[in-house]
Amino acid sequence: MRPGVLHLHKRIENGRQEEPFDILADDEPSARAFSPVIASELDQRCWSVVSFDRLESGSLSYPEAAAVMRDLDERGVSGLCIITDAAAERLKS
Repeated sequence: MRPGVLHLHKRIENGRQEEPFDILADDEPSARAFSPVIASELDQRCWSVVSFDRLESGSLSYPEAAAVMRDLDERGVSGLCIITDAAAERLKS
């Protein structure tokens, strides 16, 4: 087994320095431009805002859902919560 320093120098000599935390490091640059990286499930458009009465809004990112919830709360709509779109679909039936 080679010490880490020798291993690093060998990689630099070969012209490729690996980025350990870059999940797209092995991809070609053209593939990176078209591959959206979603940082979190909260950024996905899969959230709905529901009230006691009905589904208020759906297919939102979590920050968008939180903004809708604040707006509806200011209007006096009661029983608001944020759930996934899949859970909201089950409420319809």
